[in-house]
Amino acid sequence: MRPTFRKLEVKDIGNLERLVADNIDGVEPGLKVVDSRLLLGQAAIDLVGLDSKDSLVLIALDFSADDGLLLRVMDAYSGVSSTRTRSAVSTRWRRQRPGRRAFCSSSRR
Repeated sequence: MRPTFRKLEVKDIGNLERLVADNIDGVEPGLKVVDSRLLLGQAAIDLVGLDSKDSLVLIALDFSADDGLLLRVMDAYSGVSSTRTRSAVSTRWRRQRPGRRAFCSSSRR
């Protein structure tokens, strides 16, 4: 099967979130979305997923891949790494593996 490509105009972050969630297998085979718009630490994570090995994946979306996006995900990841938050997240999705980070950005036109 040959991949096909098409240009899509994405004008707001909600549309980008739906686009990524609907095509999450294109980010990584076996990845599935288990939650969205989650507050971890002081940072909001747009999509929370589990990979094929049941590792937690934090996905942050923005229209530019800048320092703010990196800091937001690192803050959320440190929130998951804290004992109390890790316990709540592990209980919520019944996972004990450490989390991973993913970044998705799209240029706004």
